[in-house]
Amino acid sequence: MDRFMRVIAFLVLVILTIATINLSSCNGDVVCINSEKQALLSFKRELKDPSSRFSSWDVEDDCCKWAGVVCDKLNGHVIELHLQNPNSTTSVVGKVHQSSALGGKIDPSLVNLTRLNYLDLSQNYFGGIHIPMFIGSLANLHYVSLSGAGFGGTIPHQLGNLSSLHFLSLSGGGSYPGVKLSVVNLQWLFGLSRLERLDFSQVNLKKASHDWLQVINMLYSLVELNMSSCELHHIPPQLHHVNFSSLTLLDLSKNDFNSSIPGWISSLSSLVSLHLSSCGCGGLFPDGFCNLTSLKVLDLSQNDLNSSLPS
Repeated sequence: MDRFMRVIAFLVLVILTIATINLSSCNGDVVCINSEKQALLSFKRELKDPSSRFSSWDVEDDCCKWAGVVCDKLNGHVIELHLQNPNSTTSVVGKVHQSSALGGKIDPSLVNLTRLNYLDLSQNYFGGIHIPMFIGSLANLHYVSLSGAGFGGTIPHQLGNLSSLHFLSLSGGGSYPGVKLSVVNLQWLFGLSRLERLDFSQVNLKKASHDWLQVINMLYSLVELNMSSCELHHIPPQLHHVNFSSLTLLDLSKNDFNSSIPGWISSLSSLVSLHLSSCGCGGLFPDGFCNLTSLKVLDLSQNDLNSSLPS
C-alpha cells in the first residue's frame, strides 16, 4: 500500500510539473536560452550604438525582453532581430539618421542563433564593410533586409544557401556616397526558389547585365522585383517562356537599355505597378501591352517613345 501511495504521489508531481510548464508557456514566461543570450552580447560588443538603442540589453536579464529581439514563446529561441534605424526619415545623410545609426562590425556569433528567421539591419551605417558571408549559414532565415545600411563590396554568393528566404532587400538606398554593393554574377540566386520580394535597387549589376533576366526568370515565386539604378545595359526583347508571371511590381527604371519596351512584359498579367522611367526605352509599345489589365501604376517618363498607349 505504501508503495502504491508513493507511485500515486510521484505521478501527481509529474502532472503538476507539466501543468506548471504549460501554464508558464501560456503566460509568456519562457526566458531566452543562455547560449543565444551570450551570442547577442558578443554581437552587441562589436557594434557602435550612439543613441543607446541597446540600453535594455544592459538592464534586462532575459534577452527576450530586449529591444529588437523576438523569441519563440514556446521554447525561448531567438527568432527575430528588428534592428533597423528607427529614425531613417531621409535618404540623405543627416544628423537624425546618423545619430541613431548602428555601426561597427557584425560579429559571427550570430550563427549561434540557429532558429533566427528574420534579420533587419536596414538604414544603419556600417562604413562600407562587406556583407558577412556567415549570414548564408543562417538556414532558417525567411526575411533579410540590409538596405541602406552602408554595406559595400561584392555581395557574397553564400546568400544563395538561404533556401527558405522569402524577402531579400540589399538596396543601396543612396544614403552614403562612395559606398555601393556589386555582384560578380547572379547565379547564386538559383538557390532562392521561394523568394517573393527582391530589392537590388542601386546595386551595381553591370557584370551580370548579360544574363540577369535569365536568372530572374527562374524565380517562380517572385512577386516584387526592384532593379532600379543597377547599371544594367541589356534587356532581351523576348523570353521563350516567362516563369515569373506572378509579378505584381516591376521596377527597372534608371538603367540604360537603349531599346524598345520588351515584348515579354506584356505577358505579366498580374502586374499592378510598372516603372520604366529613364531607362532609354524608345519605339513602339509591344503587341499585347493592353493585356496588362491589372495595372494601376505606370511610369514611362523620361523615355523616347513615339507612340501612344494602346487603348
